[in-house]
Amino acid sequence: MLLIGDMLRRDAKLYSRKTAIIQDRQRFSYSDVNARCNRLANGLASLGFKKGDKIGFMGNNCHEFVEYYFALAKSGMVAIPVNARFSASEASYVVNHSESIGLICTGDVEKTVVEMRESTPLLKHIISTGTGFPSYEDLLSRASDREPAGDVAPTMWR
Repeated sequence: MLLIGDMLRRDAKLYSRKTAIIQDRQRFSYSDVNARCNRLANGLASLGFKKGDKIGFMGNNCHEFVEYYFALAKSGMVAIPVNARFSASEASYVVNHSESIGLICTGDVEKTVVEMRESTPLLKHIISTGTGFPSYEDLLSRASDREPAGDVAPTMWR
């Protein structure tokens, strides 16, 4: 059975130099995306996140969402998308109800994240592509691009 993380790993080998993502003037090859996803997964692990932990993402369409989705799939963490148009109270509800302990956000929603911070006590870490929280790119720059450690195997529903 091919898992989501395996799909990107396979495509990075088959289509290494082909363009996988275009955002504004940035182009990312499949190899680039796979390396960035591995860096994110390993960076999150260095912060203490582990398999089964729930991590939210709040932001508009961007390459970081793709990286987040695949990084969590590769490491066995649980993706909790939070609508970028939510108010602080709506976003807090999703984060609290899902028991998310981490949140990645884009700079354009930082104001909402600041407003919801006091009402989301389970959040251990907030990482942002903006400037108001620890930097997403800094986290990636400090982490290895090797495939994340750990066993992520499919489970069968009963």
